[in-house]
Amino acid sequence: MGKYASRTARNLPVGDIVPAVLAMLCRDLYDGPLSLTLTRLAGDHPALAPAHALAARIDALEAEVRAGVPDAVREAAHLAIELDVGLRALPETA
Repeated sequence: MGKYASRTARNLPVGDIVPAVLAMLCRDLYDGPLSLTLTRLAGDHPALAPAHALAARIDALEAEVRAGVPDAVREAAHLAIELDVGLRALPETA
């Protein structure tokens, strides 16, 4: 799940974010709220608490990200990458 949430985030341009890239990021992050998707796919295992917290922070930024607020877009992208890294670091049994 993390790789899908972070695929556009990992390729965000350094400068201005064009509408097409913003739309891709919004699809990656908000087509289904990340916190709900994470719960649906992985449940509420205690080892996933940090991932749930990151997903909730990304969800909370949705309105600003969709509006193209640069700081919110960058923060959501950073959090999505952090979420992906954290999920990949979990043992298979978590």
